[in-house]
Amino acid sequence: MQKLIPFVLFIFISQGSKRTAVVATCTFPPEYTGEFVMQKSVNTGGTIEYSNISISFVGTPLWGNCYKRLDNNFIFKLSNDDNPCLRCLDLNLKSKNVLHVRSSNFSHCYLKEEEAIASCPNENVKNINDIILFKIADVSGYAAQKEFCPLGDKYHVSYSTMNPSSDHCMERESTLTTCGSGAIMSLKFHQCEKSTSDFRLSCIGEWTDPDGQRYLALEDTRKRPAYRCAQFRENLETGEIHIALSKDSTCDLHLRSPTRLLGYETISLTPIIYTEDQKWEEEIDSADCRFPLWLESQWEHVKVDNNKFFYKDQTDFITYDLKCLTKITQDKYIVYSRIHCTEKRYNCIWIQRRTDDVFEFQIGGSSSKYRTEHLCNPSNRLNKWITQSRKLPISPTKCPISGVFKGVIPEMKIYCTILSSDCMTPDLMYYKVFNCDTMDVIEEREYRCLGHWKEDDLLYTYTKRHDKIAQGTFECFVGSIVSDKEDYIIIKEAGEHCQRNMDPLSSGMKLTKQKQLTVLCVGNETSSEAKNSYSNDKKKTDWSVYETTAQNNQTTHLSDKNDQKVNPQAGACLRILPVAAINLFSIFIVIILGNNVFII
Repeated sequence: MQKLIPFVLFIFISQGSKRTAVVATCTFPPEYTGEFVMQKSVNTGGTIEYSNISISFVGTPLWGNCYKRLDNNFIFKLSNDDNPCLRCLDLNLKSKNVLHVRSSNFSHCYLKEEEAIASCPNENVKNINDIILFKIADVSGYAAQKEFCPLGDKYHVSYSTMNPSSDHCMERESTLTTCGSGAIMSLKFHQCEKSTSDFRLSCIGEWTDPDGQRYLALEDTRKRPAYRCAQFRENLETGEIHIALSKDSTCDLHLRSPTRLLGYETISLTPIIYTEDQKWEEEIDSADCRFPLWLESQWEHVKVDNNKFFYKDQTDFITYDLKCLTKITQDKYIVYSRIHCTEKRYNCIWIQRRTDDVFEFQIGGSSSKYRTEHLCNPSNRLNKWITQSRKLPISPTKCPISGVFKGVIPEMKIYCTILSSDCMTPDLMYYKVFNCDTMDVIEEREYRCLGHWKEDDLLYTYTKRHDKIAQGTFECFVGSIVSDKEDYIIIKEAGEHCQRNMDPLSSGMKLTKQKQLTVLCVGNETSSEAKNSYSNDKKKTDWSVYETTAQNNQTTHLSDKNDQKVNPQAGACLRILPVAAINLFSIFIVIILGNNVFII
């Protein structure tokens, strides 16, 4: 999860120029901010030169401050001797470390806003230019995190290049492995006609274009160039993989097709099955232990099939291959684990079903060369759950939110927030930040609710970003119960994996329920005041809250009406609001209805 950072507006002066950036009237999403490098030029010797570019929440010294946003098109503005310089750039986040920027002309300025808007990249504008920005750090200076490479452990390599100083290397003795780190491809060459040096490629991004072509962004240890763009294709039947790399840091030069081996460099990979791998499979097949039937599925980063549990750790880039040996209780199992490709040891895994489509697990902190049930003792638990959702949900979840809530960001009181639900899409929540005076929108987010459950008087809600900016990322929110008589909420994030040991009452942002904006869900439209307060044209309406209990698959309906009696089997009357904070501050929710308050 991206680190939370303060939101600060400022004015800067571009070095080496008399141009001064104007005060921003719009802002960039947090995912667009940070320190980047981009290809600047290629000198006569073929060496690629890079330049650094810093993007804050309000702009960049290179192009100016954010003046207006039109979906993915941003109008940048610089003042130059009292003459404005306006240009339109299209910003598209390909992955968390790769920002694609397009423009009809990067060097041209417009004096009038309508002229700049007319130049925005679209299907009617010809000769679009583009550049790729590779993130190296976030705005707080933390190094950008790599990503898992989309391939297995070990491969035979066939390698060819258009570089005359290197040669083709088609012998099977050359290998590629990711055993050291799942984010790094290590290539070792043997018996090549010419000297071909070993090198490594670090994976920093992956995306798929509208035509279905998969791309990789790579960091090359050879530094010629330092950053590469590659096309990637995998044969799902044979496991063979083909990678074609461009000559420079663009996705254009000498890059045509991975399967037809059209690239400045091409790498063809054939999976290697070693003797120890065959023995491992035999050991797995001989076991009688099985994981629960409900667990057998493809999850975010977990795949479970009978007695096999396969997990890719996205933080440490470690692959866990677990084999079920003994069922100790319904929620814990002795497993035989293989990590770093070859290391085999015994351990324990704890599994908890939270909802039909969400489960959590944790692997014991200590492993052993010997098989013993002591591995499942409570002392070996790290109390650090890993939360996973099913890739293909079997039981869609309604979001536990009702109505429209409005508040002010404590750190920056000129900014207001609105949190709302939509009965037309009850599995989605909407969150907006805007200028309280001008109503200019700073950020909008959508969240798809995946599941929620109660644990130790806290309620956890697991969500997935549904907007264009960070689609596919996961966030969890936590809350507790207190008593009061007012209708308001206070919100707080709980990380990607539903962090425990959190005190929701320690800090947060207060949001008050806008009763005049809340109407019945069925057959009613939102009031005109609500439409004026919310930028989306969809109906913003109210619907009931549901609490799901995974243990008995029972869903308890909690009525929206304050004066209605609560189902005695449902416990306290809770209003669950797992609202996502913008990555500017830590927030949580307290919803107070009647004599009860629920905090998330």
